[in-house]
Amino acid sequence: MKFHPLTAISSTIMAACLSTSAWAVPADPATDPLPAAMLVALEDAAQGYVLLRDNVANIVYIAPRYGVVGNSDGMPLLSLASVEQNGITYGVLNAAFDFSVDGADFLSIKTAVEEYNDSEPWSLAPLPFESTSGSLSINSYSDGEDEGLCGTVIDIITGDPIEVCSSFVIRSNVAPNGPILGELFNSQLVLTDSGTELYGKLLKGGNGLSFNMEANYMAAFPAYTATIDVSYKKLSESYDSFAAMHYSNCLDVQVSNFFKRESLCTENENGMFESLNGSECAIRISYTNQRGEEKENIFELPANYTDEDLQDFARDYNEEIVSVHNAIESLQIKFENEMLEKFPTASVDKSVNYNFIYREDRQRFEDEANFTLERKTIGGSVLKQTTVPGLAICINTNPSTGEVRRYTGGDCYGFWTGETQPLDMLDDTEEGEVEEEEGGWF
Repeated sequence: MKFHPLTAISSTIMAACLSTSAWAVPADPATDPLPAAMLVALEDAAQGYVLLRDNVANIVYIAPRYGVVGNSDGMPLLSLASVEQNGITYGVLNAAFDFSVDGADFLSIKTAVEEYNDSEPWSLAPLPFESTSGSLSINSYSDGEDEGLCGTVIDIITGDPIEVCSSFVIRSNVAPNGPILGELFNSQLVLTDSGTELYGKLLKGGNGLSFNMEANYMAAFPAYTATIDVSYKKLSESYDSFAAMHYSNCLDVQVSNFFKRESLCTENENGMFESLNGSECAIRISYTNQRGEEKENIFELPANYTDEDLQDFARDYNEEIVSVHNAIESLQIKFENEMLEKFPTASVDKSVNYNFIYREDRQRFEDEANFTLERKTIGGSVLKQTTVPGLAICINTNPSTGEVRRYTGGDCYGFWTGETQPLDMLDDTEEGEVEEEEGGWF
């Protein structure tokens, strides 16, 4: 798979080519991931990309994998110039980073998304960022600060004395508000004379200027309607067995874990349905999410499953498990109120916990035999963040004349032709070119 620095498709162009709803929101991948079959189809093309499904529509959102220095007619949007002031030579490095999706990758992912075997067509769209911010990774700056290697110099811009912790970098400037879609992210370094020489060499190889873009986006968690069929008698019998292991005196966290396991059922080797507590399945749940997809709390697990199988199960069915656990909150409250009595107990750190024992009059509730509960949840959204690295590499500069051109020596040829990934270039500078500076509820 190629990343071609000259053929990236900006988010603005993608947005213009695709029709998306103004109110569309990506789904939180923790509770609502892409369909498993689509992930298989995207396996090769999608490596390194953030891909999210829409909360309602059949849309896949894509965020850039990393950024490179922007270009105009194939020339890098970067400048490195020497400036002399009061007999002292400084350097000023300006770079504009372009965080876009490579054209070849975009087309490959778009084809896989559109060919996904589903009853409704799918489309690909840029991930809408709420806001972005950026930071430069400055060679030797942190090391100098940690070791106390700081000194005072005159700021070339303001003329004021400032303290710096690098013999190369006087200060860095980054645009306070970054791009949302299809814009460039501007940055600047003010360098000492030694720093100008160093960065000229760094830019020529694969250890040039590094830049991290922190991108914020809204992610929705799903709404659904659940129907819960309960056999109170079976539920009580299962709780009996569970409570007996705790001398019929259970902490609130133990009761909560009981219900989490009791609500997840699997078919055993005899064709019977049993909960993860090992008793006959007393809770049957069917729910429909905001896209009309129907699911149940019956899951496949190997016969005589192990703790490792349960961990795999928790990872593979994360969305369904979260929905089931949310659905039974009211059932747990009902059971605690009707069947149990709770007593506060002070812990060592003075926080209050509760112990549960059976109510004396619980029998009248057990005799209800079977009943049905309904639960509806309203979806919401949370702010998520992703970090996208940017690189300025394989650029030849002449600080004296201001000349800038692509450097195509060594592996940089592969970078400019798209054969070599940008991140593969990080440790690939030419020898002698660069001066170095001295568990869970289961």
